[in-house]
This record gives sequence, C-alpha cells and structure tokens, in this order.
Amino acid sequence: MDPKQFTNLGKITTPYGGQTKVEPVHPGVDIANKKRTPIPAFAGGVVQKTINGRPDGEQSFGISIILKDKKGALHRYSHLDKIGVRPGQQVSDGQQIATMGSSGAAYSPNGGDPSNLDLRIVDHYGRFLNPVQYIDSL
Repeated sequence: MDPKQFTNLGKITTPYGGQTKVEPVHPGVDIANKKRTPIPAFAGGVVQKTINGRPDGEQSFGISIILKDKKGALHRYSHLDKIGVRPGQQVSDGQQIATMGSSGAAYSPNGGDPSNLDLRIVDHYGRFLNPVQYIDSL
C-alpha cells in the first residue's frame, strides 16, 4: 500500500498510544475526515467478520470490519458509515471496503464532525501493532 493512501485518508486525531475519552492508552489510530470518505483495505486478506454495530453515540466500536491479512494479523476498521464487503470475501490491498462514519462511540476531540476511522491491528500473538508502522512496512 502506498503510504500516501493512508495519510491522505484524513488527519490522525489520536495517535497510537495516545489517550481518548475512554482509553488511557489507545491501541490504534483515529483518523478523522468527513462522513462517507472511502476507506481502503490497508492490506490484502480475508474479511473475517462484519459488525452492524450500534447507533451513533453508544459505547461501542459501531459498524466495523475485521480483516485477516496474509501475515495472520487482524485489522479492525471501526465507526464506519457503510460496509462494502462480506465475511469470507478476499480483498486486495487498496480495495475500497467501507466508508467513514460516526457509528458507536465516535467523537471529535475538538467538538466538530465526529466522523473518523478507528484502526487497530493485532498480530497473531495477540499484541497490538502501531498501524502506521505496520502499514508502511507492507
């Protein structure tokens, strides 16, 4: 994946290891942009699960996708507006899989539009990885 596709997705509002309203240490990154911004798969793999989630404002990840990449890591894309894939589907690196939204417990650190992507990656040992470093190394 071209790192520009990641950084052009929006502004990182909570970095890996940063703090959120509900987490003293955020194990992923939050990337903010307007609702319905297309979200690509940051690694090719197989969709493990899609989650319809809960309405905006409820304490959850909201609408989410969990994708397993070729190295066995699980990528969780959360706070989505729409899902464009189904469980068991093979996706390619860079393929659009969803659109950004504000489902679940999404919020804006500066009080604006809460639409964002919460991206978390867990390796096959169960350890959280920094999505920025992981994606840059693919």
